[in-house]
Amino acid sequence: MARRLLRLATIAAVTAQQTKTTTTFEQGARKEWTFGDNQYKRVRDAVKPTGGGMEDERWKLDDRSECYSGTDEYMLRSVFCDAECLSDDKNNPNCAGPWYCARTKVCEEFHGDLSGRDDVDPENRKCSIIRSCANHSQCYPTPTEQKAMGISTVKSDLTNLDDTPFKYEIAGFTVETTCCVNKKAYKHDVDIPCNAAARRGVAVAALVALLGVAIV
Repeated sequence: MARRLLRLATIAAVTAQQTKTTTTFEQGARKEWTFGDNQYKRVRDAVKPTGGGMEDERWKLDDRSECYSGTDEYMLRSVFCDAECLSDDKNNPNCAGPWYCARTKVCEEFHGDLSGRDDVDPENRKCSIIRSCANHSQCYPTPTEQKAMGISTVKSDLTNLDDTPFKYEIAGFTVETTCCVNKKAYKHDVDIPCNAAARRGVAVAALVALLGVAIV
């Protein structure tokens, strides 16, 4: 009887693990950890103000939530979305994700730029690029969540949101947002967050800034 119960428990554990590893969301996104498991504890301890965990960065090896945050003009940095979330509330299970890396282009609709230029220009800032973490509800909001955010995606195709932006206009601005997910085998010490640039290029300024910090 005891052997049978042990076998059933083993099967249940394996099934639970399989369910955990196969639960995915749009673009293959998944939660970074389960509340209370070892990875959750590693990330939680890393962001403790007095825990000293920031010196031990091994938790980053199993974390795929790294994204660029900030603007191209000011304070662009890489962050781990789940860690940023836990730093505000270490007991919030929603900090597990799923997380997306967002890239938003905001342009003044009535700027008077006669050249038709849409690029960010320090002398003529018609547009600005903002990068950030985004949770599932912010990239793929339900009708109720859309209403709370004051937007509507009824006429938008979100099936390719990593490459084709969701667009809307508000208060004299045009806004284009994409959400992407880091690849399944993402490693923070080798790879670059997926919102580094548009799919067609590389954010040279961001790379130079980060490399400069690394060299120093």
